Amino acid sequence: MIFRRLLLICFSFLGLIACSSKRNLIYMSDLRGLAEDKVQVLNNAPLRIQPDDLLSITVSSLNPESTILFNKGLLAASSTSPTEPGMVNNALVNKADKEGYLVDREGYIDFPVLGRVKLVDLTKEEAAQKLTLDVSKYLKGPVVSVKLINFNITVLGEVTRPSTLTISRESVNVLEALGMAGDMTVFGKRESVLIIRHQNGIRTSNRIDLTNKSALETPFFYLRQNDIVYVEPDSKMKVYQNDPANRFIGLWTTLISSAALTIISLFR
Repeated sequence: MIFRRLLLICFSFLGLIACSSKRNLIYMSDLRGLAEDKVQVLNNAPLRIQPDDLLSITVSSLNPESTILFNKGLLAASSTSPTEPGMVNNALVNKADKEGYLVDREGYIDFPVLGRVKLVDLTKEEAAQKLTLDVSKYLKGPVVSVKLINFNITVLGEVTRPSTLTISRESVNVLEALGMAGDMTVFGKRESVLIIRHQNGIRTSNRIDLTNKSALETPFFYLRQNDIVYVEPDSKMKVYQNDPANRFIGLWTTLISSAALTIISLFR
């Protein structure tokens, strides 16, 4: 009976050793076991237009012939691509999406008929309102659509697929970006993920701890265009994994556990 208990204690101890190295792989571990927890998410503000942004801008109205003048690169194509009144042909919109309007260092774009228009620091809705007001001097009842084409996030370091990601929506957080990059490797330092941001000519950086729910409260949890996410290697984890003794601890645990269970069954 005592021998059986000793074997069970050894089995439990080995199980704890095998699992101890995986503890730091858990995101926001302080949320575990909670049925519900509410955390205030900060700074999920709409994106604002910045220098070097590439914008897709389309204009439509009840007068398609005049509207074409305000759609970059569509004049030549319009002769073979008729549209219904008030509509812009989808093929032409796709062409405009690929070309886009580049925001220069001073925050301006070169827009047909209007010339240089300053859009820096505006949201896409504010930019659309501004352009609608300007275009309405030439067209009756124009509708302007503004989209950000090059919302890019770069994910580097200890992730499965380091890459520059093009985001098709306007809101993405650091966990979603890591998921798109295949998640962190086992060597990734989850306690100190570096976010580098360039905005209004100023480069800032911040580290967030993804093992703690406080990460949700940082203004860097939601990413901005051209942010860089860098996952540092966890040196302690690498040393642990590279140690031959630790590398096979899972196998040792399985073998010893199997032997212990066999012996217990024999002494019943």
